[in-house]
Amino acid sequence: MAGRILPVAFACFEDATLRKSQNALELALLLLVKASLPPGGTPLFVMDRGYARVALLGQLRQAGIPYLVRGRRQTMVRLGPQRLALGRVPYR
Repeated sequence: MAGRILPVAFACFEDATLRKSQNALELALLLLVKASLPPGGTPLFVMDRGYARVALLGQLRQAGIPYLVRGRRQTMVRLGPQRLALGRVPYR
């Protein structure tokens, strides 16, 4: 699996039947994907800006799951002690 990009999961739900929050459902699905990988497999979640919630990103970091979130240039982020627009963050 090394070096492969593979869309692996999606879930459909109706607001009326959602017993927990949508945030809890999204986290559970991401953790299920990680748990479904072979031993030693590590996912890299590539997410749209709708997933750029501080709580979710913190939970992924605690679980040791790397992620990449697309965002707008003017979105403010913290880079160490600095606070700057995403468009001004240096990248490789």
